[in-house]
Amino acid sequence: MEKEHGDMLHTSEFTYSEKECQYFPHDPEVTDFTLIVEGRKLHVLKGVLIDASKVFRRMLTGEFKEKNMPELELPGKKYSTFELFLRCIFPREYTLTETGIDEILPLVDEYDVKSILHKCESWLLTELEFKEAKVYPHYVSVDNYVAYLIKCFYYGSIYCLEKLYKKSFDSILPYKLERYIKNTHYLMLPEKNKRELTETRLLTIEKDVNHTNGPGITSAFGLRRVTKGKTGYAGDDHVLSRVRRIIGGTPLSDGEAPYLTFVFTDGTSRGKRSIFRSSFQDPQTTNPPGNFDDPKAFCTGSLVNEQWALTAAHCFDGTTSGVSLSDPSVWRLKLGTASLRKTRGNSKRFPWFNQRFRKTNAHNPQYVEIDRIIRHPDYTEDSLAKDDIAVVRLREPVDFGPYVRNIEFNTDSDYPPDGTECFTQGWGCTTNDGPGDSGGPLICERDGNFVQVGVTSLANKDDPGNSPAIFVRKLRWFRKTDFHSPQYVDIDRIIIHPDYTIDSVAKDDIALVRLRDPVSFGQYVNNIELNTDDDFPPDGEDCFAQGWGCTSNNDQQPSTVAKTVDLPIFDSADCSSQVDIEYALCAGEFDQNKGICSGDSGGPLICERDGKLLQVGVTSLAREQDPGNAPGIFTRVSKYVEWIESITG
Repeated sequence: MEKEHGDMLHTSEFTYSEKECQYFPHDPEVTDFTLIVEGRKLHVLKGVLIDASKVFRRMLTGEFKEKNMPELELPGKKYSTFELFLRCIFPREYTLTETGIDEILPLVDEYDVKSILHKCESWLLTELEFKEAKVYPHYVSVDNYVAYLIKCFYYGSIYCLEKLYKKSFDSILPYKLERYIKNTHYLMLPEKNKRELTETRLLTIEKDVNHTNGPGITSAFGLRRVTKGKTGYAGDDHVLSRVRRIIGGTPLSDGEAPYLTFVFTDGTSRGKRSIFRSSFQDPQTTNPPGNFDDPKAFCTGSLVNEQWALTAAHCFDGTTSGVSLSDPSVWRLKLGTASLRKTRGNSKRFPWFNQRFRKTNAHNPQYVEIDRIIRHPDYTEDSLAKDDIAVVRLREPVDFGPYVRNIEFNTDSDYPPDGTECFTQGWGCTTNDGPGDSGGPLICERDGNFVQVGVTSLANKDDPGNSPAIFVRKLRWFRKTDFHSPQYVDIDRIIIHPDYTIDSVAKDDIALVRLRDPVSFGQYVNNIELNTDDDFPPDGEDCFAQGWGCTSNNDQQPSTVAKTVDLPIFDSADCSSQVDIEYALCAGEFDQNKGICSGDSGGPLICERDGKLLQVGVTSLAREQDPGNAPGIFTRVSKYVEWIESITG
């Protein structure tokens, strides 16, 4: 930003002179109002202020004392910043700069000047694109680039700049937290935005963009396609194959790798019948479930938690014995032992089996059926390690203990660096013939902890023990997988408010439904507290609505994922012209392209009060045409709490 007046800003005894006001001098033909900042006068045209700023419009046209005043003093403002702010409003020659935007954005927000706000957003987005593309002279170091992203994310969140927020949010995700955790703008972020960034960083599917120190797997081997379905090293005749063997390894002992799982099929499908029922009909049987002598296909995996395991997607390609390997019913897992010999299993379905052999095998292996296979959505059979990853859900949770537990997964895109000592594990064959290590873990030690950094995918087909292998690096994808099963519940009673009519405008547009069976409360299912204060929320309160409604003004299809949208409480006086505000409230803004839509009806309007989230409204009405650019109407919950409690107890 320009600093022409920098030497005069802190002069407390400054005497105003018309000659010293370069940009806003007194001119009776074009100025009719004077703003006084730090004792200095800025002569402006009142009509331009009224047109640009909602705050000045209310101040200078409403029933306020400023309406008829020829001058207005603005205490607490910095002259140079306010002058710059006015130069953006009035037709003066001024080019936005990053420093200038940093200075004026608080004023732009305070005086609600939408046109300048959007200009600032556009400038910041353009600068972000230049920095991202490393265009000279905009190119900066990675640390400075990340700092700029965090600043943009901060501005996007506190000034509701949706495009800037989304762009910077997506661009930040690949970078590890330690790069910006001490950044000033990050520390000033609202907690909900920090939480959203952190959770999404863990859950999102990484995009294969080539950031410096960013995500994605870059082959160090110069891989190329040789013929359809085959890949090889550049300039080498050796082709890559799915990993079948560990060469030159050492045997593991039980409990040494408790996260390791043997994923196998004997080519028979249990269909709707359990393998345990076929294997353990006779209480005297000593055969474990499944046929270890002749597995038709097998891979290695690692435990994510008690009910999910991670492996390679290609393990489920093709068929065996006429049965599709993508059918979860043909697969079993063995856990809790490094040996594949016929040990007596720990059947979760037949506890008496565990008791019978308790004295002969203190840590019986656990055998588990698979009931769901989820492969990465971008995986194809021609994939070259990229996206060759899958998670499988176990029919029943396994029991954690000394011989069975999960492993920590690496979430740092920059780790491991070249040359890091790591190791892989599995039941693959030890010669050049046979199946086995695909899906197994690549593990490195970091800060005293073992972390899984890769999933075994490809190796040199002809001489795997003497060439580097290839592992999938995109482990964080599985964190977006639904590790918690949703609950489905029937409704057995609907109770509509007795005063509701189809012509009601939000008033009494409220209903209760009784579930046939109680749901199980936990991390992913819980109730919300209802607001009981008729005077809350006040106008301007920051709230948000949630639901599965349509996501654009032209598309009436519901969203495939629940969404949330920030909506400030709309002016009560204006709202009262549409509804009875004793029983309803309005939330949202005009011309912001965000709000409630078809399909959101019945969803909550939520505000935060004293650190608690309260449901203050029930989504009722939105403008039929272009609903995202007008406030929505919500039934006021506080007026119906007594009715709700009279029914629910």
